[in-house]
Amino acid sequence: MQIRVLDHPLDRKSLTPFSGAGVYVFLAAERKLIEDKLSHSALLLQVLRDELEVCYIGKAKHLNKRLQTYRGAGSASPGDWHKTNKLAEMARSVLLVPTPSHFEACLLELLLIRILDPKLNYMSTRAGKLYFVQQDSVAQELSASTRRRPKLKTWGCMRLKSELRAAFEAFNEGLEFYDPEAGVLRVRPADSSFRRVSATRRFSLHVNEKNYNPVVEVLRGKRTGLMEALWRSMRYAAEAQQFHQAAHLRDLFLSLRQLQFQLRRSRKIMRRLRNNHFVIGLEKNTEKREYVLRRYTISSVSFARSSKLNAASHFESIMSSAIEIFKTELDGEGESERLRVNFEFLRLMLWWLDNQPEDCVTRSAQNARPGCTFESG
Repeated sequence: MQIRVLDHPLDRKSLTPFSGAGVYVFLAAERKLIEDKLSHSALLLQVLRDELEVCYIGKAKHLNKRLQTYRGAGSASPGDWHKTNKLAEMARSVLLVPTPSHFEACLLELLLIRILDPKLNYMSTRAGKLYFVQQDSVAQELSASTRRRPKLKTWGCMRLKSELRAAFEAFNEGLEFYDPEAGVLRVRPADSSFRRVSATRRFSLHVNEKNYNPVVEVLRGKRTGLMEALWRSMRYAAEAQQFHQAAHLRDLFLSLRQLQFQLRRSRKIMRRLRNNHFVIGLEKNTEKREYVLRRYTISSVSFARSSKLNAASHFESIMSSAIEIFKTELDGEGESERLRVNFEFLRLMLWWLDNQPEDCVTRSAQNARPGCTFESG
């Protein structure tokens, strides 16, 4: 499994038949210059960072089919059309890095984008802010902050400030008119100040004895209590042909549902992926790869080959070098910082662990899925 260098992908003569998952890197350098660097595969990632100009990085299940789409971008979206035109101006060659699986292509793409920082990768994977939703039982307050305080109960974390603000506004508006005993909204929102807009930027909610149970039910992911009252009020407003009010209640309901989804997923990440081992490639005569997680960080990767597969691959060299760079950058950081920086990687691993597109073995994991064997340890 070796790296290939092609001429400009928009040239029909440069495309060679290649089926399989992998990562493609558009470069501004000529093909001959890159081929001279391939003899030192251990230093290839360092050469890409310091000596070569990287234009764009992408991944695909079938590399050849994906590159062919750049030639027929006439019917593509405006964003893809603009990117294709820019690649026609800037790129001179394309570097293909085959990977054993599509999951590892996604993982390697995230690593390379964050390390190389290409110009045309508009959706950056740089570490942004991570807001932890925490509850203080002493002060009776639910708040969201970028700092994770150990003495408070952590319900999960979210990335988007807009979704977090919408969820807290839905809490403030819904709890004002919610009747826990009857399980409905006491007054019709159309006859009150239900549509008030919160001008504060501080994400906080006072949780007293009255609204403690409704708030906890939402945070635990249940659709009872406040969620059910919002749903019923939305249906009643729609039947009464108050469509604007029904749309507003629907937005409040969806904001809380999005909060539940994000918190549930982040709790899985913090519970299952703090320290874990992923071993994939269980078929006979295939290469086994074990990815080790330590404190929310991909600390190492090991390759175990069979007797028929004893030659080192460029994929192993690039993946190991990329992981070593992250280990160096995150040395001495706390768990909250490691979780913030590697949240995209952990979310990808959680998706792969839950969906299981390939056979794997994991340790220190729960809730086994069909097609995957779990070992306790």
